[in-house]
Amino acid sequence: MSTEQNETLGAEDSKWLGEYSQVHMNVFGTPLRVMDHGQGAHIWDVDGNEYLDFLAGIAVNSLGYAHPKWVKAVSEQAAKVAHISNYFASEPQIELAAKLVKLAGAPEGSKVYFGNSGAEGNEAALKLAKLYGRTLPGALPSIGGKPARILAMTHGFHGRTMGALSATWKPNIRKPYDPLVPDIEFVRAGDEVALYEAFSQTGLGHYGKGPVAAVILELIQGEAGVQPLGADYVKFVRELCDINHALLIIDEVQTGIGRTGKWFAFQREDLSGGVTPDMVTFAKGVA
Repeated sequence: MSTEQNETLGAEDSKWLGEYSQVHMNVFGTPLRVMDHGQGAHIWDVDGNEYLDFLAGIAVNSLGYAHPKWVKAVSEQAAKVAHISNYFASEPQIELAAKLVKLAGAPEGSKVYFGNSGAEGNEAALKLAKLYGRTLPGALPSIGGKPARILAMTHGFHGRTMGALSATWKPNIRKPYDPLVPDIEFVRAGDEVALYEAFSQTGLGHYGKGPVAAVILELIQGEAGVQPLGADYVKFVRELCDINHALLIIDEVQTGIGRTGKWFAFQREDLSGGVTPDMVTFAKGVA
């Protein structure tokens, strides 16, 4: 926070931010303000200053703050049961999973895994891809096999947990945690030749690599400045995945749950070329 910003802080903000610095680790640096409550697209800090939130809480509050239907649903469920262990299930949990499968237009047999965040969803997808990769010809644990690979895009962002960070491009947030999860490689986003060459490196020879288990990508790269990959490129990715028996994982943490006008961005042909992913991850607005 700049000196000028500090000078505009009210008494309550100053007090709470002083306490924050004593007990909290930073994520994006010292918070600009301490917020108290919100309504619709507006939010108020502890000194009563009102702000218009153009970020929707970084893509989470799709309905705005304190939407009556959301408050009612959460309050009623909290009064019944807020949490149960995964040894059990609840009716809303099952109903939501069924609804998400339907909204995604997923093929018969598709299932939902619930986690706590977008990064956790991508961790789960990468773990599934790793398991799948072990079944491919030429991959470990077969004799003479090599580790299956996962391809990610340059400038892509999939989270900051260890596995998700391994598929995240930004060198400045990766380097402090090296070495990360192995066998995740980056290809130039939008470059069909680079992708083809990455797949072509598969082989059992001395210089060959393990098979490609999956490609993970965002249809619109949010952290890169809201850059679409392009429908033709995504179709090419799908074709190479099909030819090589690799999975296509589409990360819709930032684009899913209605943010592009469809429930999921892959349902927009101008973004996806009409392809269907093998796995789709999402978060934020679903909360």
